[in-house]
Formats: sequence, structure tokens, C-alpha cells
Amino acid sequence: MELDSYLHHLQIVRNRSIFYSKLDIYLVEVEKFFAIEDRTPVARRERSDRAEMLRIFRAVLEEKEIPEEKIRKFLDSDFIKDVSLKGYTDETLLNEVDGMTDLLYEKQGSYLQGKDDGILESARLMVNTGILTPEKAAELFKVRKEDILSRISDTELIK
Repeated sequence: MELDSYLHHLQIVRNRSIFYSKLDIYLVEVEKFFAIEDRTPVARRERSDRAEMLRIFRAVLEEKEIPEEKIRKFLDSDFIKDVSLKGYTDETLLNEVDGMTDLLYEKQGSYLQGKDDGILESARLMVNTGILTPEKAAELFKVRKEDILSRISDTELIK
């Protein structure tokens, strides 16, 4: 784990070479940036445009006032003409939070699915090797016998 790095640069690689050199992916760990920001003295904080934009994002999340001139630096003139920050509503933020929550839910669901798959695979191996009967494996692993049997192929049952 990189304690002081919140920005990660990724490239798609296939057969140990860059698959498409014009496609760069950058991942930003927003919470990690905030933590770095909190523990770094003001004089030593990062001064990049990216860091300034993340500070604006944090101010929005924390419902703090953002000076208009600070935002003008980062937004193009067409956007500023079309959007007034005075008209910013909680609905916009709630939509963003819903999107983040959906991602968190999917991540947690994937983790739990992987955990369940591991338990079922362990039960299947115990049954295949003859250490446990399907009934006993279901009882010990707290899963359904049918789920264990569905993971065992016909050729494994013949053995």
C-alpha cells in the first residue's frame, strides 16, 4: 500500500506490451488525498491543478463556500456561462453519492460472492476427495447440499 500516493496511472497491457499507447487511465483515491492533505502542513501541500480541483471537490462535499474566482480557473468559459453555482442543489450531490454508493454496493457484493464461492469450492473438494459426504459438508460449511452437488461434474461423481 502506498501511503503517500493517491494518484495511480494505469495502462492496458497485452502480452507484456502496451496494448493501446494513446489510452491512459488515472485513478484517484479521493479519501486518501483528503487524508494526505489533513496531515501535511499547508506550506508543503501539493499545488498542482489536480490537487486544487480535489480541494474544490472536498469543499463541495463538506458544503463549504467556494470563491467564484477559484472555480473560474478550472472551468472553461462556456461551462461558466451555462451553469451558476448559486443554483447548485443537494439533488446533484445526492445523485453523485448514489453513484458512489452503487459502486460500493457492487464491490461489497463481489467480495461476498467471492467468499461464498470459496466456501462452496472448499466443500466440493472435501466431498470429491471422500473426506466428507455431501450432507456432512453442507452441515459443516453451512451451505445447501444442492449447491455443493451442482459444483461437482458428472465425471467427478463417477469416481
